[in-house]
Amino acid sequence: MSTTTEPPPADPKLAFRPEDNVTVQVKRLAPGYTLNSPMYDSRGVLLLSPGSVITPRFKELLERRKEEEVQVNAKEADDLQIDIALIEEVAVTTFGDELNDKLDGMITGGSLFVKNNGPPMRSTVVLHGRKGYDLVKREELIQNHEQTAQQMDSMMKTALSGKRVSSNEFSALTGTYLTELTNDMDQLLSVAAEAGRNQQLADHCLKMSMYGMALGVEMGFDEENVRNIGLCAMIHDWGMVKLPPHIRSPQQRLEGVQHLEFKKHSIYALEMLQNVSGLPGIIPLVCYQIHEQPNGMGYPRGRKANMIHAFANILHVVDAYVEMISPKPWRGPLMPAAAMEAIVKLSREQVFDAETVRKFLMQLSLTPIGSLVKLSDGSIARVIRRNGDHYTKPIIRLLLDPKGQRVPPDSEEGLIDLAQSELTIKEPIPFPGRNEIPLTLQVLDDLRR
Repeated sequence: MSTTTEPPPADPKLAFRPEDNVTVQVKRLAPGYTLNSPMYDSRGVLLLSPGSVITPRFKELLERRKEEEVQVNAKEADDLQIDIALIEEVAVTTFGDELNDKLDGMITGGSLFVKNNGPPMRSTVVLHGRKGYDLVKREELIQNHEQTAQQMDSMMKTALSGKRVSSNEFSALTGTYLTELTNDMDQLLSVAAEAGRNQQLADHCLKMSMYGMALGVEMGFDEENVRNIGLCAMIHDWGMVKLPPHIRSPQQRLEGVQHLEFKKHSIYALEMLQNVSGLPGIIPLVCYQIHEQPNGMGYPRGRKANMIHAFANILHVVDAYVEMISPKPWRGPLMPAAAMEAIVKLSREQVFDAETVRKFLMQLSLTPIGSLVKLSDGSIARVIRRNGDHYTKPIIRLLLDPKGQRVPPDSEEGLIDLAQSELTIKEPIPFPGRNEIPLTLQVLDDLRR
């Protein structure tokens, strides 16, 4: 008579030995820690081998599986745990129940519903087709961008000092950009992709405003709603200035408690917005929700799809895009096409709202405005305009012909509508001197956090 037994582990060294292990709470695992011994789940099933790194994504997956505890070697249990008291201290919100209840009341009271009171702005946008940029106007836009970023930085510091700032100042800025959006949206977005390539907060918020308003136009909103999107983008991250410098401008990727500290900027922003007069009532709610995800894994409240404002969904997408195409001390900027690829991929996990991503794709193209691309004949070109519904076949300007010869920047033949050409985009390539990088798993993990 035979008996059936469980097969031994493939590697006997990884066999679970209860006497060597202790139980540790998943929420106390320290991201970034490299294991010296195996880690098992509560049933003794191997989770990680020696040499594996505990990542935020790994902890997230355990939480989704409802795993609250794991088994680790007793000798390193103290080293791989975070002080839970410190985590809870950092995670505590700094505003009272009154404001919290007010925001919740806005959600349940129907404030998530967006209504147009005027005609959609999309009908006012001038479509230029196969036409180059007005280079004089483009240079003016770049200069204006720098000046506006400085102006925004000054207003931010005024609010931080406790003095009142009028929302009329921001409305004037959004009005200027709305005019440029309707005159030549593609040209303005090319400026957003290139102007002020630095890590200043005001520059980031201003670019978000430009992309956000353009996406609001694409999604069919009227002027008032598009203005509000731009206004939210300009002021939503003000709370960052209240963070310690090593959290606000980190020299390496934030992990553990430091990342929790970073998340508090949404709360600080609400406090600072109390020093801005004349804000539409919906603005604080949208600013508070920009980092929420439809799958419920965002912050600060873990809201799910039907509890997140449409403007917050828009700005969540453009915030991620601007963040990715900007340089960080620990990585170069992503190629625009790589950033778009990341957003499309993560929309399938409901990190981003799928319909918002679809409109963003139509607005910028799969190889976004500003991208450098190699064509099927070996020539090099730059994407300068979207092309209607042809999001894989944008309008391009040739830079180098198939022989590597420079194409004059004012050449009419150098402007190509790929929807009307046998040429295709073979691959996006990095811009010389910008240290642009392709999509990495680390970037995807950052966006899920």
